[in-house]
Amino acid sequence: DESGISSGSSDGTDGNTEIITLLPFNATVDNQEFDYVTLQSYILNGKLWVRGADALPNKVTIGLPTDVVEGTYEITEDNELYEGIYSDASNNILARANSGTIIVLAHDVVAKTISGTFNFRATPSGKITPQYNITEGEFNVNY
Repeated sequence: DESGISSGSSDGTDGNTEIITLLPFNATVDNQEFDYVTLQSYILNGKLWVRGADALPNKVTIGLPTDVVEGTYEITEDNELYEGIYSDASNNILARANSGTIIVLAHDVVAKTISGTFNFRATPSGKITPQYNITEGEFNVNY
């Protein structure tokens, strides 16, 4: 299917195991699909960053510890370990997440692959507007 998400069952028993394949990068910004044209994943200053940029280039970025394991992690204003950032190129605004979640589904530090989902709400530093609502985020990258 064109969404890049497939499911089925194959665990060798009578039980069902759902298999999900994520897109390399996907997100919705304020209910509009974010059409990335470039995707970067890299380690900088001891943190793993995954960034998609559209043609303008607006950017959706998440940051995680390099040794993160599978699990659910909250993004808060005070938590510097897990970050979400939205860069609105049209209005020259950089907005950091003040709430949200990153779910790491798999991370192989030897093969340097990571996949998961994310969502966050971001506002420019020291302001209450504009707010950017980033939802339906997913990543499946090598770094």
